[in-house]
Amino acid sequence: MTPEAITLSDITLNAPDAFALARFYAVITQGEAHGTSARARVTGPGGQIGFQQVADPLISRSGSLSDNAHYVS
Repeated sequence: MTPEAITLSDITLNAPDAFALARFYAVITQGEAHGTSARARVTGPGGQIGFQQVADPLISRSGSLSDNAHYVS
């Protein structure tokens, strides 16, 4: 039996303004942006990208560098 491959089904990026970043990605991917400044998504023929609002995406609440992307397989 051959194991099934793990594929990436979604990614979520942190941003100070989720919808602003979604609009940017919509232009460069020729997708459509939907959502609010808190949570947004770009959808297109090749998949989707999620965005979530984080006050300072580079710094976590503990003051250390944070993960800027979250992957779902």
